[in-house]
Amino acid sequence: MRQAFRRLVPQATKLVTSEAPITSALALRTFPASSASTNPVMTNGFRSFRSTSFAASSLADVLKNEIEYEKQNYSQPEELAGGPPSPFTLTETRGDTLMSLSRQFGQNETINIDVMVNDQPEEEPFETEEGVLDVDVGVLFTAQVVKGDQSLVFECKSDGSYLSIMHVAVEPASGDMEDSAYTGPVFEELDDELQRHFQVYLEERGVGPELGGYLLRLVHDKEEREYQYWLEKTAAFLKA
Repeated sequence: MRQAFRRLVPQATKLVTSEAPITSALALRTFPASSASTNPVMTNGFRSFRSTSFAASSLADVLKNEIEYEKQNYSQPEELAGGPPSPFTLTETRGDTLMSLSRQFGQNETINIDVMVNDQPEEEPFETEEGVLDVDVGVLFTAQVVKGDQSLVFECKSDGSYLSIMHVAVEPASGDMEDSAYTGPVFEELDDELQRHFQVYLEERGVGPELGGYLLRLVHDKEEREYQYWLEKTAAFLKA
């Protein structure tokens, strides 16, 4: 997708360059006073209509090429073809960046996973202990364990090789909380043994590195599919 944007620059430059001589010629040309007063609105309106139509047509052509390019180069990752790790089920809507997974656990628990494409951090390089630059590509998501009208909500991060819990809160199952409500301590400041048991608690419910790896691929794939959908909607708008 990023390469696709770079391919737009030369065509955009050509468009600007081809318009420049027309603008300059019109600016230097003088009209008799009688011509300017005869029908100035019609003259300006024609120029505006012609310029707008040309710009819209050129943009539509570039969008068409971009759509074809994306479709030819897109393929769903094999890791996503079989769906989410069992027994989770995936729910998503085209045009919406929120994706949800859910499953039942035991007799009275529902596990809900929410991940948003628009809520992901920038991939920033960092230096490892060996002095090597690496990039953190983890995915952020929430895991909600619901029992009755209450729930435990975990803010998590994973790249498929680890699962990191960043925060734990006790919230109403509906998600409605007062702004002044206490949401819990800084997770990293908890006793190490307590942190470890929270990890075990989540992994027992299927929330671990395997699920994190699936979500990471899912977010990247969803972003690509939504980009294609955005291109199609934009092209349809210009065509209408």
